[in-house]
Amino acid sequence: VRSSTTVMLQVVIPEQSQLVLQKRLDLLSDGCRLFSLCNFSEKWESETDSKLHATPSHGSFASSWAPERGVDFHVFLADASLEASITAATAAKLRGRFPGVAP
Repeated sequence: VRSSTTVMLQVVIPEQSQLVLQKRLDLLSDGCRLFSLCNFSEKWESETDSKLHATPSHGSFASSWAPERGVDFHVFLADASLEASITAATAAKLRGRFPGVAP
């Protein structure tokens, strides 16, 4: 994980696995890009602020289940030198604004 430059997280993350995964994502090296079905801007629960920062999505990406149409992934950049933009508090605020939005 620490030497990764790009991570494709093409799975739906069960609620009970969120905290474990979020701790692993904290190991990503600065500069690593994460492409994820899960929107961590809304799902972050860890007490530790995320080093991930949402970036503008670059459109749809081909996947095994939608090779022609593609799937919209949330794109994040890991950078611990920047002020945290994704925290448990900011995620809770977004969830409150958009209740019932799928991850």
